Amino acid sequence: MSQRDVEGFLGRLGTDSRVRRSFFGAPELTVANERYDISAEEVAALFKLGEAVLAAFAATIDGSIMRADVSSAPKPTACLGSGAKP
Repeated sequence: MSQRDVEGFLGRLGTDSRVRRSFFGAPELTVANERYDISAEEVAALFKLGEAVLAAFAATIDGSIMRADVSSAPKPTACLGSGAKP
């Protein structure tokens, strides 16, 4: 458990909506999957912040430093041949 990991993961919660959603569904699993060394007490402290608070924080962050959420991006359409009509 390191302060650097807590700070890094808090940053991920603010800039990555996929990680934020995952964390509030399965906190300890998300921390492990993201490879942060954070104690159970630290995970609990981050969880107590609440999803709404972290989402509000995320809304204040400049979009240029946000991680793109590909899970909600539109699916690409199949390429149609040159003579095909959509």
